[in-house]
Amino acid sequence: MSPEQPTKHKVKWPDIFQEGVLVDLDISFWSGRKKLSLPELGVQPKDKEDSERLKELFSLGTKRLIPKERIAKFQFLANKTRQTLDKFSLRFPIGKARYVPENTLPTLLLELEDLKAKFDQEVASFFDDYENLRTQMLDLYEDHAAAVWEKHREELPDKSEESFLDRFMGPIEVAYPGKKKIMSMFGVDWHMFSIDAPVIPGVGTDQTDKINGFLDHVVVTLREEITTYVEHVCGMIEDDKKFTERTMKALRKKIQRFRMLNFLGDGKVEEQLKKLENDFLKGAEAKEFRGSTEQMGALKAALKGLSKSVNGAGPVNHPKYGKLGAVGARRFAAKVKKENDEE
Repeated sequence: MSPEQPTKHKVKWPDIFQEGVLVDLDISFWSGRKKLSLPELGVQPKDKEDSERLKELFSLGTKRLIPKERIAKFQFLANKTRQTLDKFSLRFPIGKARYVPENTLPTLLLELEDLKAKFDQEVASFFDDYENLRTQMLDLYEDHAAAVWEKHREELPDKSEESFLDRFMGPIEVAYPGKKKIMSMFGVDWHMFSIDAPVIPGVGTDQTDKINGFLDHVVVTLREEITTYVEHVCGMIEDDKKFTERTMKALRKKIQRFRMLNFLGDGKVEEQLKKLENDFLKGAEAKEFRGSTEQMGALKAALKGLSKSVNGAGPVNHPKYGKLGAVGARRFAAKVKKENDEE
């Protein structure tokens, strides 16, 4: 085999799903906005064709129906839920689901359940406040409409302030969904599944290749995450930036994440991380290093040594899957990242 080619494995579809599952999130919430119409912007199309052309040429924007800080709460919880799944999982090369090793699944599900409970609680509160929030925003729109009439009444086609207010407020009032529909717009859920081997000859060959590449990708990704942060900390020390408790905490979290997702048994890297923990991280505080040039120098040397060892660790010799993380895996990782960005 050419040294420029990645190691080939003969992994069947069900194999990796004996050690983990795919998890896909389903999160939805109302944006609290409604697309503006052409008449609301003061544009009166001549006909349907003219209307379609104008919509093709211009972005109409939206009107806000709910205070932005209230919708921001749902956005925050949605982002937090996605980040939680990312923390306990690995990017899978097929679809948008994430691969979750079996040993991390119970903890992940507990955290997802907690976030779902918070989301549901926020939905219930929003539902209770909906009419008040609607009234609050409509009052603001009415105040704005009154100001527009006061300043531009001579330029408007309306004969009275009342007719202008009716015309101005009509599209806004009808844009609010009813309470029953509102409830159907919110939700946090997740789906767990595995993939069986295809039974039709020739079907699934490309996907099987992706799964084989995925195993290399796991090894490369976890090693790169460790070395990238370790080199970042070394750079901070060299630039005389403060080595803080936050830095120590982040380093411990990187090690914890590696262990959670190291279902392929990358023992060489685990050995290096354990040594770093025993020598520098167990029971230590950042201020101890800041107060000692010798200690800081020793930590820096250890981090550089760890980075060098991880980069030169060679492939993982897995008893079931063979050599993983060999030459070519980095190209696969770059390809997966590109696919993810394009999605």
